[in-house]
Amino acid sequence: MLFSLRRLKKLANLEAFSDQKVIDSLINLGFEVDQITKLNEISGIKFGQILEIRKNPEADNLWICKVQFADKIREIQTTAKNVIENKQVLAFIPGSKSGNTTFLAKKLRGHISEGMLISAAELGFNKHLLNSELDQGVLVFDPIFDLESNPLKVLELDDLILDIKLLWNRPDGNSYLVLANELAAFFKTDFSLINKEISGKFYSELKIINKTDSKIFALEIQKLPKLALVDIFLLLKSQVKIGNLAQNFANFILIYTGQPSYCLQLEKNQQKVELIEQKVKIKYEPDTISSYHFLNQEKKPLLIPEFSDQIIMENNSFFLIMPKFNLLKVKQIKQFLKKNSLKLTQLGKNYNYGTTFIALSFLNFFLEDQKIDFSWPINFDKSLISKKTFLDLNYNELKEILGLELSQEDISKTNLILEKIGYNFDNTSFSPLFIGLILNFLLIMRLIF
Repeated sequence: MLFSLRRLKKLANLEAFSDQKVIDSLINLGFEVDQITKLNEISGIKFGQILEIRKNPEADNLWICKVQFADKIREIQTTAKNVIENKQVLAFIPGSKSGNTTFLAKKLRGHISEGMLISAAELGFNKHLLNSELDQGVLVFDPIFDLESNPLKVLELDDLILDIKLLWNRPDGNSYLVLANELAAFFKTDFSLINKEISGKFYSELKIINKTDSKIFALEIQKLPKLALVDIFLLLKSQVKIGNLAQNFANFILIYTGQPSYCLQLEKNQQKVELIEQKVKIKYEPDTISSYHFLNQEKKPLLIPEFSDQIIMENNSFFLIMPKFNLLKVKQIKQFLKKNSLKLTQLGKNYNYGTTFIALSFLNFFLEDQKIDFSWPINFDKSLISKKTFLDLNYNELKEILGLELSQEDISKTNLILEKIGYNFDNTSFSPLFIGLILNFLLIMRLIF
């Protein structure tokens, strides 16, 4: 999976540490950093706000934009047709650089242009992953940024993209929060985005009638969140195609927590959903395959995961469905669709209830921050993650394995670090939140000492 180093450092409070030191620590923690790629070779770009737009009378397709920057007003010409007065833009101004190109003021069709407005592709993002809104011209957004601020920092564009290969036993590692949590424990910094408790503002009346061997959890959310531009960029860094609000939200939860999810909306006064397996056929394919169907009270399909998404009305309440589907069934669907998306890949991994718990915990934080009400989890009980695999290993045995003499102070400090990354323990045994942490246990202990 591809990870933004800037976001990992921000989440784990590691801005004081060098990029190389953080990368080295990931390797020490057992993660294989396969490739490191710089997002772009850009410097000197600025936020600007469009004050006025007029057509260049000497050209058919050039518009002259009067743009307010922190230091002065500049006129910049563009062929983009999506520029709007009072909106903000990103711009190369004289002295800015992109690779070996240094931008200068120059005359275009009788008028001086003092730079160039910037598109998403010019920031280093894959054009094929952009939706129509991002690909219709230059980047245009609401005036929410301080013109004095540095876009490379604010939008996390001065970034390194890490291609991290995960071991088979770490399906939970496909997650910004898990990696950031382990980095914070390693560097002994604060990390508070995974709480030990989950809550809600109300109890949902939704009943899920599950006629499959899958596990289905859900959360009722009063309004569809809109991701910030910096989080849209984060999806692009992970090579996730930008879609509608619901798709973007579900994909954001996926890369942040490792939990696949789908958005589902019911008609008013409907509070029952049925999950069944049923044959499905796709256009131009002669064969059919048995797949999951979410049905409403009239037995009509609302959602067929990976085959058809439901259109979600953004100002109405909806349900975030968090499944744990049968692994063999997911493999069959993946082969049938000839599809290798991040979501299908994660659905095919044996992630456990700890991943769902992290998703619910993060959603508590994220939705409260956006001032959006949400329900207590549906079908999920914290007792699910108390049924864990235990590692029978007391501290006396650990001393012998490590070849170290551990004082009571060492043990107390170690307990605090282990708690941060998902270990629960008593005097005789250790229990990890994630199954994969069992095999990482001794490696982590050696790193601590």
